[in-house]
Amino acid sequence: MKSGKLLLAVTTYNQLDYTKIFYEHFIKLSSSDIDLIIIDDCSTDDTVNWCVRNGINVITKESGHGLTHSWNLAYQYFKEHSTYDYLVISNNDIIIPEGAIEELLACHKKWPSVCIVPSTTADGCGHNQEQSIHAHYNDINDDASYASIVTGK
Repeated sequence: MKSGKLLLAVTTYNQLDYTKIFYEHFIKLSSSDIDLIIIDDCSTDDTVNWCVRNGINVITKESGHGLTHSWNLAYQYFKEHSTYDYLVISNNDIIIPEGAIEELLACHKKWPSVCIVPSTTADGCGHNQEQSIHAHYNDINDDASYASIVTGK
């Protein structure tokens, strides 16, 4: 498998609690081959300040332009920084299990043209409920249950 540097671009709009949970899991996985950048869509909560206080690279916007615009900014950042071989774009309300990045890279080696899309909460994917984590795990009744599953509380 080609080893290379991966850029993990995470989109946010408010929901700081999800971002904190995501980050707690990310730092357990991180290595020198993975960089994290947050693309914030003009949050009105403390998301941007929290990222700055925690030394997380964050791209902010002067006004909200939506999720697709955030994805495009992530891709633009990836293309402008030639140090990266891989780009993974995700929302802030997912948890990356141990070994998942390696599995993604293995899939990329086997099927280079495959696009892998993460799951999100029901609120995070109102336009496509198939992407909801609720569509895949019957025991999750709401976002509080989702948080309890990933935090163990």
